[in-house]
Amino acid sequence: MTSHRTGFEAPVNAHKEDSPEQGPGKDGGRKGLTPQQATVIVGLLTLVGTAITIIPGLLASDSHKTPEPDIETSGSGNHSHSANPSGDSELELADVSPAARKEDSISLDAKIRNKGDKTSIIKRVTAHVTEWRTLDRCLAGAALPVSTRYRLTFPSQPITQKFDVSTEINDFLKPNEASRIRITAGLDSESPNYEAILLRFTLEFDFDKSGSMTSDPVIISLPAGLSIHSLANWKKMQSGKDGECSKNNIEDLGYMLSLPGRRDRELEGIAANGG
Repeated sequence: MTSHRTGFEAPVNAHKEDSPEQGPGKDGGRKGLTPQQATVIVGLLTLVGTAITIIPGLLASDSHKTPEPDIETSGSGNHSHSANPSGDSELELADVSPAARKEDSISLDAKIRNKGDKTSIIKRVTAHVTEWRTLDRCLAGAALPVSTRYRLTFPSQPITQKFDVSTEINDFLKPNEASRIRITAGLDSESPNYEAILLRFTLEFDFDKSGSMTSDPVIISLPAGLSIHSLANWKKMQSGKDGECSKNNIEDLGYMLSLPGRRDRELEGIAANGG
């Protein structure tokens, strides 16, 4: 028996749904897409196309993000002015020098530059004291008040010749940036029983996982700066009842000034005048 159509023979009313634009399907007697189906498919294709456009952009953006610095701590690293540990950071400690002085403390300026390509975190600074001398009051005087708000607080009565004091800091340094970190140094006592203490130390900065860098020696006096008049008074008093005290102060001051290091302004003035 010969058939004029293969496949399913659609009812008469089914052909009335085929619009001139859509028409019957090409595959035998199967009907084409309805307008509703076509709309759904176009929507899905639009979403897929948008995703294909956006995803590569997101991946490219992630690849150019600056990695977040790792703040995990694990000991000290290479002691040098320019340190490049196993990470990507490369910091340079350009200079540490005594700066502004208050009545009972002094500020230290540390100039640091990030020469690497990773943001670095400076986490701690430590003063390694190698020498100190106290200069006694040869004449009774009022105690000088000292504030207790310090970044680095030195003991007013050290027990050993060498000791360390440190404090945590949290300073971020991006690649090719430079920073000036100001550290205020003072004593732990409001009324030390001497005129001044001279301290010689280096500053060590810890950064990232295991990096460290150390400054040249610094020499300061606390709680207040010494003046050339103090030295002149001690010289005059050597022949009086406080002669032994004055002589000891002159000798200790001369010893500290003979050591290499960046001195504060007052000590530099005394050294320049033959102190």
